[in-house]
Amino acid sequence: MEASKPVPCGISIPQAFLENESINTNLVELFCKGAEALNYESLWVQEQFIGKTNSLEPISLLSYVSAYTSTIRLGTAVLILTTRNPVRLAKSLGTLDHLCSGRLTVGVALGGRPQQYPLLGAPSERRVRHFVESLEVIKALWTQNKAVYAGEFWTLDGERMEPKPIQKPH
Repeated sequence: MEASKPVPCGISIPQAFLENESINTNLVELFCKGAEALNYESLWVQEQFIGKTNSLEPISLLSYVSAYTSTIRLGTAVLILTTRNPVRLAKSLGTLDHLCSGRLTVGVALGGRPQQYPLLGAPSERRVRHFVESLEVIKALWTQNKAVYAGEFWTLDGERMEPKPIQKPH
């Protein structure tokens, strides 16, 4: 008997809870295991640092989910790249790609609330340049044995980062 193909549809992981509601990790686990059992193609998280809801950090949440799923893809929709250090993010995502055996899909965006950027140590000006350079730094760390990059915001001078993500080219 041929194994059924995944439903060509993704679903959002419960990661936000009401202001006075506790984080329910049992719900998250049951939901994700159920989605995998129903043969959904992927599970998705989003990024929200500040707000009224209790919202779980997306990379940590996907790491948790990767421990009890085995076939369903895991994705970010989306990480606000300009609010993150690209070297740390490259390491976190590369590690997560290993933890989930290459099932990671990463979506990144510029973000739409630059007034909150200073709270996160991000530039409020030249955001597009910062975004592009951050992508280039991540790609360099994931594809070059000794990463070299010279930009306005970031410089790499032969830095090594291992392990590289499982998925190739990145």
